[in-house]
Amino acid sequence: MAVISLKHVSYQYPLEDHKVIRDISFEIEKGQVWGLIGANESGKTSVCNIIRGFIPEIYRGTLEGDVLIKGKKIEEYGPGERASIVGYSFQNPFTQISGVKETVYEELAYGMENTGVPREKMKEKVEELIRIFHLEKLRDKNPYELSGGQKQRVALASMLALDPEIVILDEPTSQLDPKSTEDIFEIVKLLKEQGKTIILVEHKVDLVAEYCDHILLLADGQVAMQGKTEEILTDPQVLVCGGQLPQVVLYFLEREKRTGKKNKIPLTVQNVSFAYPNGYTAVEDVSMAFEKGEAVAIIGQNGAGKTTTVKLMNGLLRPTKGEVLIEGQSTADKTTATIARKVGYVFQNPDDQIFQESIYKEISYGLVKQKMAPEEVKRRTLDEPTAGQDRKSTELLGAIGAGLAKKGKIVITITHDMEFVVKYFKRVIVMAEKKKRRDASPREIFWDEELLRFSSLKQPYLCQLANLLGHRDILTIGELLEVTV
Repeated sequence: MAVISLKHVSYQYPLEDHKVIRDISFEIEKGQVWGLIGANESGKTSVCNIIRGFIPEIYRGTLEGDVLIKGKKIEEYGPGERASIVGYSFQNPFTQISGVKETVYEELAYGMENTGVPREKMKEKVEELIRIFHLEKLRDKNPYELSGGQKQRVALASMLALDPEIVILDEPTSQLDPKSTEDIFEIVKLLKEQGKTIILVEHKVDLVAEYCDHILLLADGQVAMQGKTEEILTDPQVLVCGGQLPQVVLYFLEREKRTGKKNKIPLTVQNVSFAYPNGYTAVEDVSMAFEKGEAVAIIGQNGAGKTTTVKLMNGLLRPTKGEVLIEGQSTADKTTATIARKVGYVFQNPDDQIFQESIYKEISYGLVKQKMAPEEVKRRTLDEPTAGQDRKSTELLGAIGAGLAKKGKIVITITHDMEFVVKYFKRVIVMAEKKKRRDASPREIFWDEELLRFSSLKQPYLCQLANLLGHRDILTIGELLEVTV
């Protein structure tokens, strides 16, 4: 049974001469995460207010149709009962701070005080929220002395203190910096794992694509499109309706327009997680896509999930969640041997891979077995190829990788050699704590000091020298000479 159901709902504000919501219908099942998108004034916040019961109780006007929460008409719930079922984080956090509490700690407890939560349980919950939302340094501050972003975190934490079954987040990251935004979406993921039903209003459509499993697109107060995220956010019609598409989708749409043909992405990892039989999770919700002719480095500390990720690409491991696609086709029903024809893999430890009695037999064994030529393997993943190699061998490996990329192959390399990354790669993926943290150029990666600290990575030595000399964004010896000589 749907936990949220709107049937032919329309709404007109007092003194307005038109309906802002016009005959909309949709249903949301328990545990689903819906992204509510659309242009400004398309009706997103009004829909949230209807589901929360603020319309027409607080915002008067004319409401038509049926609004059901957990199978019961919303007007049959009392205000307190609605608040315990449906939590709502407002777009403007200033309107959500109570104004009657002098510290963040007291603000977090305020809602629980009003609903009779036992004191010890209340203290325990407040401490948990302070930890989750990184509010340790703010706990004794007055909520009205906080920045907009800090207020937003406090307002969201206060709402979640009541542990509602349904969570409505109206642009929860609008005033947050990138790190705080990432933290909020980690909380969204946690809420989803807890089985909460979530409605997310958000203009950052790339994040919507990553965290939401369904999309509701509003245009001029009507439902323009609704369905699964992968179906809606790859449809150019979204742009016609005033919505936005993820950057990756826009790139491929523009590419298709320029080339005059539709190209399938050669290798895609979509929201992939992997846990070993003993329950240890090695990779969490990783997404990445690779184009022909790319040489991509994957870096990160030991245990970050790098090797597991590439083993998922070539079928040595299978995702616990999500999927891997080769040229648009899922590998879920493909054998490892079939995938190996498309994705080659060089092991981190060569002893795991070499077993023939001569080099000739070793090189030819797989090709003979599969009855294929070397050029048929279009994607190659190299796990620590420079480990134990001298300078000449490292340069040879780099040149081989670059040559393969020029031939249209995808070359994905896991490495701890940062100088190797700078010299041979234009794209770098950083993994830390089992997740992808950033995907950018070497210059962007190695001068993102916050990212490096979080991922326990160090700059290449030349970047460190440039930093000591007071120069930023330097990547090569030539660049450093230009600004110092």
